[in-house]
Amino acid sequence: LCMRLFAEERKMGTLELLFTRPLTIWQIVAAKYLSGFLLVVLSILPTLIYPVSLWFLSQPAGHIDLGGIIGSYTGLLFLSGIYVAAGVWASSLTDNQIIAFLYTVVVAFLLYTGLDFLGEIPALSSLEGQIRFWGIHYHYEPMSRGVIAWGDVIYFISFIFLFLWLTVRQFNGTRWKRIYVLTVWVVVNLLATQVYWQVDITQDKRYSFSENTCRLLRKTDREVHVDIFLAGQLPPEMQKLQYSLTRMLEEFKRISGNNFRYTLIDPTEVQDKEEKKAMVKYLAERGIMPVNLNRKSEDETLVQQFIFPGAILYDQNTEVSINLLQHIPGQSADKNINHSIESLEYELTKAIRLLMRKELKSVAFMTGHGELPYEEVMDMAKTLSYYYQVDFVSPDSLAADLSRYQALIIARPVTDFSERDKYITDQFVMNGGRILWCVDEVEVAHELLKSQESVPAIYRPLNIEDLLFRYGVRINPDLLLDGNSVFIPVVTGMNGNTPVYRPGAWYYSPLLMPRPLHPVTAGLPPVRVDYANSIDTIGGHNGLKKSVLLATSQYAAAMKTPCPVTLAVTEEKMTSDKFNRQYIPVAVAVEGRFRSLFQYRHKSGIVNLPFRAESEYNRMVFVADGDIIRNKVRGVGENAVAVPLGYDEYGGQLYGNKDFILNCVNWLCDDEGWMELRGRSLSLYLLDKTRLKAERLHWELLNLLLPLGVVLLIG
Repeated sequence: LCMRLFAEERKMGTLELLFTRPLTIWQIVAAKYLSGFLLVVLSILPTLIYPVSLWFLSQPAGHIDLGGIIGSYTGLLFLSGIYVAAGVWASSLTDNQIIAFLYTVVVAFLLYTGLDFLGEIPALSSLEGQIRFWGIHYHYEPMSRGVIAWGDVIYFISFIFLFLWLTVRQFNGTRWKRIYVLTVWVVVNLLATQVYWQVDITQDKRYSFSENTCRLLRKTDREVHVDIFLAGQLPPEMQKLQYSLTRMLEEFKRISGNNFRYTLIDPTEVQDKEEKKAMVKYLAERGIMPVNLNRKSEDETLVQQFIFPGAILYDQNTEVSINLLQHIPGQSADKNINHSIESLEYELTKAIRLLMRKELKSVAFMTGHGELPYEEVMDMAKTLSYYYQVDFVSPDSLAADLSRYQALIIARPVTDFSERDKYITDQFVMNGGRILWCVDEVEVAHELLKSQESVPAIYRPLNIEDLLFRYGVRINPDLLLDGNSVFIPVVTGMNGNTPVYRPGAWYYSPLLMPRPLHPVTAGLPPVRVDYANSIDTIGGHNGLKKSVLLATSQYAAAMKTPCPVTLAVTEEKMTSDKFNRQYIPVAVAVEGRFRSLFQYRHKSGIVNLPFRAESEYNRMVFVADGDIIRNKVRGVGENAVAVPLGYDEYGGQLYGNKDFILNCVNWLCDDEGWMELRGRSLSLYLLDKTRLKAERLHWELLNLLLPLGVVLLIG
């Protein structure tokens, strides 16, 4: 479009005539540029049929990201502006249109891709960020996604001006020296980088980072490497996840001042068997397990493919692994991928914080009331020790320093709390300590079911009912049953001396449904509990915010205690008259200013502690089940091995117990708002595949022929 603008004038001998017009050379060059740019804009306009087609083919109709589309076209116009300016300049250098065209192609290639290739040369790796900064791709790519940044706009405008100035200078139309203009051009672009301002015009702000993330990245004082193992020939949905991850890391690199580098590694490409085996073992030790996918090949046959959806972040001293794929059973692949993308910012920033941390916060398990022993919380304690300093503390030791621990975990106590212990616990909360209560008040001797048909479920109060009531909750003396439950093996007969088993629904072990809108439970799989109670929130006007975290399904029941727990329940069918309650709360988060239980009580002689009647803003989580944090143990003594928390040995299923408890503790200890990133929600944009399949030829012809027809009509 631009190769003839000045080359043809020079060839036909009309260039001198053009310059005799009562116009400045700047006006002539600007007019030539605008004419070429207008032609490009007219060529782009017919492509608007593409977003219009997406509008009609989306599911539901009209559910598309208009902001992202506008951003893409904005970036395309800026990109076209630079190319047209380069074409104008190239056309001014020669009277041969072909040579002008070749000049433009070479310049466009060098600016868009060449600098990226140059930065990847090992000898220049330390300057990669600075080299790539001057390339067009570095500034165009964010715009193409719908992110308009101040520095990118300045870059495009200044580059257009530079090419036009070079064109004017070619005709001796300026007295500005080249070194002055180039210096100003460089300084302007460098100054623009000092102002990090951008607008994310996508509909759900999917490329915007929280202020916490931006502050963390700016404080990054070392080089962080990221090895991404989600690589190779991936299915489209995994490509989408990989693309989102690499784009986010590119933004991390921009904000941090080029302190992030990432590498894509495909473990399946390793040819040597021993080397591949060692790599798989290396990844498994870091929690990155292979995932087996079934996909269709080009000849429509079903083939298996192993992928490793994980990444390892490391600096010179530490490494942290993260899982990229968040899998929620029962959800479609599209929804799981979308949730995985939603979680990327949280997972990456969590890993970065672990790399950068200088000290650990402390959490403790309370002892002294028959709480679960270490062996039965071993898995959770080891997991927490990766993030916190973990101790076991008695109430008296806690009273010695109420500010020592950020959070306290009370894991299934079975004996009464004394007034002294209640007072210490209460003042721990009043002084800013957070508590995760894993408490149930119904005793079931589950082990006796191995030798008898039924056992009683008996109410077992712990003398903390008034304390919990003061904090806005009440654990009810009932036993929950849920149609959505685990299965256990039930003996149905004997085959000789060998018992015959069949799976039976054990309604006393519900699979609780996490609430999707809270940062603790967003994206969690179902959580298993055993012999749980229901929990009520009370005191609606006490200034406390209460959020249900876990609840039963819509087919549940609550039995008042005392009541029998019988194996015969596995033979009962779930009916609406028996399971007639819906979404019974089992876990609740409470936040706000808590008032002390002992505010109007006689306190002398209980314990020698300064008294506070009300806390500052604080948080607690209440779970009406103690077994939610309990792992099974294989072996005894030194040979004891903890079964992973939430693992169902009979069904071979891993439930979300560990992630739930970890999220609870992270939320309780989070004073900076990092956990809010887990509650982020992105829209899922889908096409109507049924309509697309039925009308495929129609839409293909429309999108192919209409733009061509419009261009031909324009001439």
